[in-house]
Amino acid sequence: CYDTTASIDGSVASVRLDRYSYYGGAHGTRYVSGKFYDLDAGTEIPATEALGMSENELKLAAKSGLQAFLAKNPSDLGGDIDYDRAVNDLFLENRTFIYRTDHAIVACFTEGTLGSVAFGGHEVVIVALDDQAEVGDDLVESHRL
Repeated sequence: CYDTTASIDGSVASVRLDRYSYYGGAHGTRYVSGKFYDLDAGTEIPATEALGMSENELKLAAKSGLQAFLAKNPSDLGGDIDYDRAVNDLFLENRTFIYRTDHAIVACFTEGTLGSVAFGGHEVVIVALDDQAEVGDDLVESHRL
């Protein structure tokens, strides 16, 4: 497990958290999530406050980014993805699967959410902040951010 500062924008830091958990079975599961901190106050703040977007706006952006990603990278389970469930799972109590880089706002979809476990987890650009990113890019695959 490791944490990485993904970006600092003014007094707000975005941290990408990467965890691997094993609960039995053939293999463990990797979880990538995000946290935001107000550096002036020294406190954690919600993604909505850090990004200046409502939860609904973030969900709409995530759904759009997810649709763009799957148009480029079809799921190994076909086109029968429950977009609303996948997007709602980004906002669990005490955990947000969103972080910000210098170039994009990214949603982290855990393996098994968008296809089989073999299809993997994906870190999908949901808002491009400049021309270094495109909505629907897979951050891990592109290595551009």
